Amino acid sequence: MMLLHSFAGAGAFEKNANREAHPDVFESQPDDQAVKTAIEALPAFVEEVMAKTGVPGLAIAIVHRDRVVFAQGFGVRHVEKGGEVTPDTVFQVASVSKPLGASAVAAAVGRGKCSWDTAVLPLLPEFALADPWVAEHVNIGDLYAHRGGRARSDG
Repeated sequence: MMLLHSFAGAGAFEKNANREAHPDVFESQPDDQAVKTAIEALPAFVEEVMAKTGVPGLAIAIVHRDRVVFAQGFGVRHVEKGGEVTPDTVFQVASVSKPLGASAVAAAVGRGKCSWDTAVLPLLPEFALADPWVAEHVNIGDLYAHRGGRARSDG
């Protein structure tokens, strides 16, 4: 939503849009018309960026006001084998998921919905670790700092 939010609020996919340059983008939700306008321009923008960067395929989903308002695949899944990208294509994102998740949590922290010290168990009652005491006391920050007692895992 941040890319769309920046687009809808700032006007046209401005390079290096940031909080100082466009405080209104970060302080308010774009209205429905701004989102609709941004979505209408999005496919052409995506195609242009894909052509410039050589990215063979990607999928985008946009959620506005708790509804999926756009979901589309672009390009191919594999450069040599092809295969159309759809909104349901699963991509291996590897470690990219960590900063994405941390950014979402940081946004919730910034809005006062939780803190890095908020215990995980009250938020996710099904959360479990081998040591019940640790599961009861581990907080959001602990998990992002790898202090939750989980064994190292790759992937």
